[in-house]
Amino acid sequence: METAVSHILSKIQVLGNELLDISDSNGRISARDVMALYDMPPFDRSPLDGYAVKASDTRGASRQAPVRLNVIDEVFAGNCSDKTLSNGEAVRIMTGAPMPDGSDCVVMQENTDYGEDTVCIFKEHSRHQNYCFMGEDIKKGGLVMKKGSKIRAAHQGILASVGVREIEAVKKPRVTLIITGSELVPLGSPLEKGKIYNSNLYLIKNRLAELSAAPAIVCMASDDSAALAGKIREFLPLSDIIITTGGVSVGKKDILYETLDALGAEIVFKGANHKPGPPAIFSMADDTPVISLSGNPSAAIITFELLARPALFKMTQDPVFETRRVKGILKSGFCKKSDMRRFVRAVYSDGEVYIPGHDDAAKHSSGAIGSMIDCNCLVDVKSGDIASGDTVDVVML
Repeated sequence: METAVSHILSKIQVLGNELLDISDSNGRISARDVMALYDMPPFDRSPLDGYAVKASDTRGASRQAPVRLNVIDEVFAGNCSDKTLSNGEAVRIMTGAPMPDGSDCVVMQENTDYGEDTVCIFKEHSRHQNYCFMGEDIKKGGLVMKKGSKIRAAHQGILASVGVREIEAVKKPRVTLIITGSELVPLGSPLEKGKIYNSNLYLIKNRLAELSAAPAIVCMASDDSAALAGKIREFLPLSDIIITTGGVSVGKKDILYETLDALGAEIVFKGANHKPGPPAIFSMADDTPVISLSGNPSAAIITFELLARPALFKMTQDPVFETRRVKGILKSGFCKKSDMRRFVRAVYSDGEVYIPGHDDAAKHSSGAIGSMIDCNCLVDVKSGDIASGDTVDVVML
């Protein structure tokens, strides 16, 4: 498997960048370090409603012996006072308003009599008490977001606060998903004998969406190599990566080899040394990577996790695609033996791993999907048996 991933990554290029308005950047990956264009706050300001005063004028103030000051102005957020405080004076000030010249602290209004022309101060204050300095949160020119960061609402709020309107982000991958199989019918159609509903469409499409890579193009294709080649050729200029399911084995209706040959594609590898999904194919068609997965649903989704996710991670640098491995203690055995490396769907919690349907081999066939419910990991079984109590390698999903 590692060799297959290495071959894929050798062909994958990091996507280019694009300039986005910050309102459109949520969930994207920053392509550059971002510096503040302005101080935050951009001026000395009040953090609360009260009175801007000189701290020295409040010396000894208490409810029993209040200090009375003359109120010479009132200032709200968005405005500035043009007055300069002298000794014995105060300016009524609201949260977020700039500190008037000559003031060096704010007395919250609860520690006053709320006076209009004069105000009684009931508490002594120190210099710069209740006082926000210009740039105390973020300095102009300071780093506000590192290259490679995933942009969240908090980033966007911070960027806006320091005047950054646009940000350079890694482009989102243009993913095309093609589901092949003449046996597949859409939901809502009668299920005739020999036909099955198209679960791969929902399985792969929505897994991509969960990982922030919703496919731009989704289509169905019958088991006809010429028609499939035509579809792929049509979508190549519109795609950064194409993922197909079905047609990768060696039966009469397994058409991927003919299709890729018709496209003149370079087959980088055919077959991966693991179950499920060993017939997977990776090819390059006109410099566009094509990952072709088994049509069996469990094989398709597991091989997607093992092969396609690393490709998407290299393209986007988005950590959501990065493969994370942990160790776990197996709380159940596994009845299905194999002389080939196997990835078994399982549930990981607090260092322990449980395999649903561990005593029923049929539930872990490449076409079975019932045991996938609630699974959040794959147990990497190198070969042979695993038993309850074993320490196992786990690939988190």
